[in-house]
Amino acid sequence: MPWAAQTPPHIQASSRVRRIVLTQTAVLVLVLIGLCAVLSYVTMSRGIQAQQHEGQVINLAARQGLHTQRIAALAQSLLIQPPGPARDTLRQELQVAVDDMTADHAQLSDPKAELYGGFPATQDIRDLYFGPSALDSQVRRYLEAARALIAVPDAALTTGNTDLQYLVQAARGPLPPALDAVVDIEVRWTTERLGQLDTTQRISLTLTLLALVAVGFGVLLPLIRRQDRTFLALEQERNFARQLMDLMGQGLAVTGPDHRFSYVNPAFTHLCGYTPDELRHLSPLDLLDPQDRADFVTAMAVPLEGHRTITHTYRHRDGRAVHVMAVVVPHDLPNGKGSIAVVTDLTDRLHAEQRLQERERLYRTLAANFPDGALMLFGADSRYTLVDGRGLAQVNLRPEMMQGRRPSDLFPPWIAEQIEADYAMALTGRTCEREIRAAGRVYLLRTLPLPTSDALPGTAAHGGPLGISIVQDVTRERLAEQALQRAATYTDALLQVSLLSNQDLTPEAASLKAAAIVGQCADVDWWGLARVSEHSIDLQTSWDSGRRTANEGAFRAAMEAGVQRGQGMVWRAVTEQRAVYLDDYAALPTALPGLLEGGVRSVAFLPLPGMSGVGHIMVAIRREKLRPWTQEDRALFESAARSIQLNLERRQYVALLEEAALVDALTGLGNRRAFERDLQNELDRTRRSGEPFGLLMIDLDGLKQVNDHEGHDRGDALLATFARTLTQSLRGEDRVYRLGGDEYAAILVRAGMEAQETLEMRVRRAVGRTRLEGFTNVDASAGIAFALQEELQADALMRRADERMYRQKQQHRLARQDPGRP
Repeated sequence: MPWAAQTPPHIQASSRVRRIVLTQTAVLVLVLIGLCAVLSYVTMSRGIQAQQHEGQVINLAARQGLHTQRIAALAQSLLIQPPGPARDTLRQELQVAVDDMTADHAQLSDPKAELYGGFPATQDIRDLYFGPSALDSQVRRYLEAARALIAVPDAALTTGNTDLQYLVQAARGPLPPALDAVVDIEVRWTTERLGQLDTTQRISLTLTLLALVAVGFGVLLPLIRRQDRTFLALEQERNFARQLMDLMGQGLAVTGPDHRFSYVNPAFTHLCGYTPDELRHLSPLDLLDPQDRADFVTAMAVPLEGHRTITHTYRHRDGRAVHVMAVVVPHDLPNGKGSIAVVTDLTDRLHAEQRLQERERLYRTLAANFPDGALMLFGADSRYTLVDGRGLAQVNLRPEMMQGRRPSDLFPPWIAEQIEADYAMALTGRTCEREIRAAGRVYLLRTLPLPTSDALPGTAAHGGPLGISIVQDVTRERLAEQALQRAATYTDALLQVSLLSNQDLTPEAASLKAAAIVGQCADVDWWGLARVSEHSIDLQTSWDSGRRTANEGAFRAAMEAGVQRGQGMVWRAVTEQRAVYLDDYAALPTALPGLLEGGVRSVAFLPLPGMSGVGHIMVAIRREKLRPWTQEDRALFESAARSIQLNLERRQYVALLEEAALVDALTGLGNRRAFERDLQNELDRTRRSGEPFGLLMIDLDGLKQVNDHEGHDRGDALLATFARTLTQSLRGEDRVYRLGGDEYAAILVRAGMEAQETLEMRVRRAVGRTRLEGFTNVDASAGIAFALQEELQADALMRRADERMYRQKQQHRLARQDPGRP
């Protein structure tokens, strides 16, 4: 192939030498780095091994200190604990601690043990344990004292025991610091070893870096410079052929003496649709349209002298016609004379006028009939060259009054500045899009560059680049989008608010969550939940949007003051139990002055009935600017009110169930469950405050006879009557319970043993009152026990009171059998 770039021999030899040097250099660098890595690994491995041993020593030494303190603490506990299983358990725990400390000491005091591994700290440990400090003797003496204390019989175990005193004094005195010296030795050696490791790693890293730098500057840098010079020369040799053949925008074809193609560039293959391999077996004659072949043969019969220009038509491989112009020059070859042809595709040029004429007609037709807008072409000076469209009449413009003028000549300054800024960007090749709002309408302005090939006949006189601007009235579309977005926002808010009803929330929490959802969607400035009582409405919780105004203080003061019964429109919503929406609150004659001063303009009241009437009311407020409530707002508020209402009713229902579960249905007293809960709470209070209380257990005698002879209704009346008389006979702060059947109990708050006689008299008074109400044969047996003074556990306190009640019941039975018995 002509002009094929070949690599010179001297460059090939230089490349081989360079590869050999680079290979040797790479091997040398890898060997140096490998040596440094091995040195670092060996040093680090020994350091880690030593660190592991020293960590074990530190761990055991620290445990010795803990063993010392634990043995001393167990020894003291052994003295405090009375003889029995608990003291035996303490002896066992003390023995375990002594054995653990003995085992650890055996390892620490033996320098030849595997624990030390032959590292330098061994001699320091030997000096510590067996030198002047004699730590080994101190530990052995401490352990002997502990073993001696374990063997002391319970009867001889006293505070004067010398072994116990020694253990306590040693634990507080010199033994722990002496044990800590082991840790100090190992920490010192660990610090020194870490410093050695760090120094070794620094040396290894420095050697590696020095090796890399030496190789880089001594070998690689000269090679790189020589390589750059070689490649520069090679690039210069190749540039001509590459630029001439491969990068030509026009087709280039070389033919030999046989008129067949010997070389074609990519542009020529694209022009005719054949590959280079396929074209090597063809001649230009094979590509020509049949009508042009005769003329071509005639022209080729004349010897080529100088250059020759030929216009003919090729047939593309897909069958379409390609109009070309070929400039042919002769080319001498070793085996004869060939030719070089530069081929230009004339197809686009031939159709250019037709396209421009058709495009002008299309532009004018489209612009004249453009719906709800206009098409405008402009030149480099932003003057309009072609304007038309049905939308021009909507803004009182006509094509003839716009053509030849700039936007600043036609539109207000603030609109003209935006338009001309987009025109300037389009003239530099960028596309712009913006919306302009004017006179209550929304216009979409798209501005884009007009390629030079798209220039219309008649516009070339303006010179420079052109742009096109498309204007449409999109007011209806934007309004529809806003309505759709608002509907989607309200729908999402409705869904979120409705989901609050499935959550177990307090009314306050549900109100705040609903306010956070509804606030922004419905443009609410303030949201509150108020409790409704017989005489007033008082704010319970509130939420605000965060927008602050000058009258913020007056508004908050008015909301926190509450509303007395009959004041304002809020009582209308409470009385009628329906939602009240006030679009213009300031126009109402009954408007509260405090709210008007706070800037309230629109108000919504939504009552939330409780299980026994209206219990809460929800309030939404818009301030400063008049903004009436829409149907979407009202639907959203009412959905929020339902969700809060469901949470409120759920809470009230659960409270009623809890109350019912703690009340005896017949007497109205607390039941056994309430009694057990209150008894435990009272015991906890007594433990904290130190105030006693009494527990009164009562068994009503005579219920069975009433049920058998007078019926169960009469028996129920007896139970209820005794419950009432007993409650009346005790103090107001005392709590009375029916435990079941004829069993009663009472918690006597802040009652001590000195009040026992008075309390028994109160029980007898209750029995007397019951007899006066028609139950003449009734009696009651009671037993009293006192917390703090006698018991502090619920079971023990009840057991003591029951025992005394049964003793009194036995006395009453004996008295009935022998009336003369005292």
